[in-house]
Amino acid sequence: MLSNYFKAFSFCLIFITSSFGVIAQSTYKDDLQVLYDAVKKTPSYRDQITGQRKSEYDLQFERLKIESVQLNPFDSLYKLSSLLWPIKDNHLGLYQVSNKEISVRKRYPIPAINLDSLEEQLVSKPLNGAEGIYYQGDRFKIGVYSTSNKDSLIGIVLSSSLPIWSNGEMAVLLVRSKQDGYKGVYANLYNKDLFFVRNEKLINGKLLFGSKRGAPVNYASLLDKPNFELKTLRPEIQYLRLSSFRTSNIDVKKAEVFYDRIKDSLTSKNLIVDIRNNPGGGFKSSGMFLSLLKKYAEDCKVLIIVNRQTYSNAEQFVLKLKGHKNVVVLGETTNGTLTYGNNFGNSVKLPSGKYTFYITDMKDSGNYLPYEEIGVEPDLKLSPGSDWIEQVTAIILNK
Repeated sequence: MLSNYFKAFSFCLIFITSSFGVIAQSTYKDDLQVLYDAVKKTPSYRDQITGQRKSEYDLQFERLKIESVQLNPFDSLYKLSSLLWPIKDNHLGLYQVSNKEISVRKRYPIPAINLDSLEEQLVSKPLNGAEGIYYQGDRFKIGVYSTSNKDSLIGIVLSSSLPIWSNGEMAVLLVRSKQDGYKGVYANLYNKDLFFVRNEKLINGKLLFGSKRGAPVNYASLLDKPNFELKTLRPEIQYLRLSSFRTSNIDVKKAEVFYDRIKDSLTSKNLIVDIRNNPGGGFKSSGMFLSLLKKYAEDCKVLIIVNRQTYSNAEQFVLKLKGHKNVVVLGETTNGTLTYGNNFGNSVKLPSGKYTFYITDMKDSGNYLPYEEIGVEPDLKLSPGSDWIEQVTAIILNK
């Protein structure tokens, strides 16, 4: 039910404003109105918020308008973001406008809690639970703990090497969503800009801002690889890396040049196609590879590797191949950001000048909505504890 989103939202807002000092934000209602109007123009809103859901959505907007609570920055962005919660559209974004001069002066709420006692309690929390202490190298130590509502979490800075942070300042606010993940507001640890997070998940002791001590090395992610690469691993196995399907003129040209170079070079009986950390783009770039792989899979085996950082058009790419003869998808569930999109990169700056709303203007072109916020499941999951290319190679050799 749509109302469940608003119940969770309302509790957290009450908790924040009753626990911390507040800051007046006179332009909040203007921001709220412009955001509401902009959301209603998106294809995802029009697809999903109809009938009773529309009545509940409009009622929540009216409640937000008449609330007289003065707001600190977390409150403000959190309340604004509640207009996005009921809509399954992970491309929608809401974030503070970056301003270096203001960032160094920002101060966020400090909960009335003893930091030493909190750290002592959190240090023994299990790896597979969201509560605990998270580290980002030697620069940050963040303590995450549950509020009196077990479905909401707050993260505060226990220590930081950056002078813009004070110990005890709030940096994270999360509320559990029905997909066993979290929605909420994060502060960028390096400039304190706030942004809305709608699909956070705890995986192997890691959240977006850091990892717990003892978290295992995770081989699921793949960074620092060329955008495009084809190489032979063994006579019977080739490896194809496709790290981006961006559609700028320059990026499409790079994809075309690579495609022309390799289109007649797929000669092995098995092809590993690695699209981990591919942020997507469009079929203007990916379409040529899609056609190539469909033809190749008529006689040979295609093994596609995906991870949580496989997004958007890369997820669509997987779905168009998944289930075909000789195609197997391996790895972990993709991100779940694939139904809608933004053709032109347009955004709406809210009246206060403090926030930007990144809109979507593309319709659901392939019946992708069942995968939004959930992702595409692999046919075979890989262990994060060892190299994924080696795992897939072993699977091929063992048939």
